Amino acid sequence: GQREKREVAAELAAVVAFSAIANGDKAGLVQFTGGIEQYIPPRKGSGHALRIIREALFFQPRGKGTGLSEGLAHLGRVLHKRAIIFLFSDFLDSGYERAVQRIARRHELIAVRVWDRREEEIPPVGLVEAEDAETGQRLLFDTSSPELRERYRRAGKERGEALRRLMRGAEAGLIEAGTDG
Repeated sequence: GQREKREVAAELAAVVAFSAIANGDKAGLVQFTGGIEQYIPPRKGSGHALRIIREALFFQPRGKGTGLSEGLAHLGRVLHKRAIIFLFSDFLDSGYERAVQRIARRHELIAVRVWDRREEEIPPVGLVEAEDAETGQRLLFDTSSPELRERYRRAGKERGEALRRLMRGAEAGLIEAGTDG
């Protein structure tokens, strides 16, 4: 009964786009995986906002992986005036901290962490085979192990707290949106 993270991100992007347009501001879109997949330069108008929403909703990535550093670097190259940047991601990436700090110095950055409760909790259902959506790597593990569930829970909580510390240090905003709310 939960929504996918991409649905939540698209819904929130729609709210941001319509808010910008209603305020007379420009809105644009960058979609990326391991590299830049799509760039729609900022413009005004409800037709433009509808295009952004359509592209966010129906985006089919060609690449794999998550390249937060690459996406932020691209924004640093194409945005010449100070802007408000909403960065929608699950932040399940590494090595992007310096890119966040760099972009937050020049622009107002608001990170929107889209997460799923299952990234922090795993029910005791026995043997589970999981596949990494980005790499295709498969892993078999026993969820009936209390130690495994606790390590999983702790790792998820630590990822969230590390992101909160990063955004506070970069003086960036952070919004956390779950798939269940």
